[in-house]
Amino acid sequence: MKTTLPTALIARGAEVCRETPAARQETRS
Repeated sequence: MKTTLPTALIARGAEVCRETPAARQETRS
């Protein structure tokens, strides 16, 4: 379970990090 939790958090974090800059670029554009 300890391995699954960090993996899920990292996977979600990566998606959020990718969506955050993308949203900022669209807003600036």
